[in-house]
Amino acid sequence: MDLNWYYTEGQYIGGGFPSGQDVYFYIGYVVTPVFFAGIIASFSFFYFKYTRKEIIKLDSILKEHLSS
Repeated sequence: MDLNWYYTEGQYIGGGFPSGQDVYFYIGYVVTPVFFAGIIASFSFFYFKYTRKEIIKLDSILKEHLSS
């Protein structure tokens, strides 16, 4: 595939990489999505880690109740 098409037509369909910007723009352009993804992943990790403990706790209570 021709890369020239990607840079010209890709801009119209939402793709492409902006050109002619300051270096800080590119740092923010790449780091911002990674930063937000890291925050979402951290919240998800701790949420599922906490709920897993609750599920294990409920499972042990259920097993104890059913065995008696």
